[in-house]
Amino acid sequence: MHELLHQQNAQIQAKAGPRPLASSIVATQRSSFYASQRPLHEWFLLTREADGCSKSTLRWFSSSLKDLLTFCETEGFPTDLANLESEHLIAWLVHLRNRTDKNPDHHSTNKLKQNTMNGYWRGVKRFYKWGIETGKLEYDPTIGIKGPKAKRSFVPVFKEHHVAAMLDLCPPNTPWGARDRAIIITLLLTGVRREELVSMRLTELDMEHHRITVRGKGSNQKGSKERTVYLDRKVMRAILDWLMFRPDNGSDALWTTSTGTPMTTNAVRLVIRRLAAKIKAPDVRISAHTFRHTFAINVLREGKDVRFLQAVMGHEGLESTEIYVRTLSQEDALEWRKGIDPFKGWRL
Repeated sequence: MHELLHQQNAQIQAKAGPRPLASSIVATQRSSFYASQRPLHEWFLLTREADGCSKSTLRWFSSSLKDLLTFCETEGFPTDLANLESEHLIAWLVHLRNRTDKNPDHHSTNKLKQNTMNGYWRGVKRFYKWGIETGKLEYDPTIGIKGPKAKRSFVPVFKEHHVAAMLDLCPPNTPWGARDRAIIITLLLTGVRREELVSMRLTELDMEHHRITVRGKGSNQKGSKERTVYLDRKVMRAILDWLMFRPDNGSDALWTTSTGTPMTTNAVRLVIRRLAAKIKAPDVRISAHTFRHTFAINVLREGKDVRFLQAVMGHEGLESTEIYVRTLSQEDALEWRKGIDPFKGWRL
């Protein structure tokens, strides 16, 4: 039987001729790829979506590539990003630095923020990196270009009196008060994102081990990844107080509206905005993400290292986590400076 199969294979190979070289196969695949008439950047966005990127990540990639394409169309450069050279990208980066965009009020203009330019640049770099890795491109025009760096900014966090003021506005003996109080405490003591908060399910609440599963952004749920977060005693107590009032209409969502429908990220944003309007704290931005910042800073103050914080925050890399280290250093330096007088005795 094996000998018969060997003979059949030999006959098939003889009719087919010599096997083409790998480079010829790649060239054929590349030509058929372009024969589809779909621009390469659209294929990039499709593959990112297929890989499970969140909606916000897809918007980031799309806006970055769209900005570059618009510039190329205006300047008469190639509109196929596969044909761009380093000189084209340098011209685009210079344009970004000098460009002014209208504010929403249409009465004033501002230059692009440093982080906006950095975001566009990183999105374009990811596109060309994908092209090289998948064999769609043989040349990466971003190599050798530094591009705009992200601005290292100070992250304001909540103080105890900020949180206390918000909790005072949430009476635990009312349905909405118990819910909003539990949301505040959960955001503060777990550091979860707003999208992760609304993903919480009753059936995934492990009351025995004090943990719950959360999922990330968009319909693709942060790259189809999920993680488990720990709920300490204060969080568990706040959630149990809320469950005493929670409407039961068959929904599995932990957080619901007064009618029993699952809360959305926008609903959480409106809850926090309502609280912000009442306590009026000009020294800090009151948002769900500020709770996350506050959690991170206080974890570091407890002596935990950055790797531990990376794990509990659900960060893929250290780059996102290190901003909290810089914020902690700045805040502690300010407090330390308040308590000393290095020029005591000087006549100034």
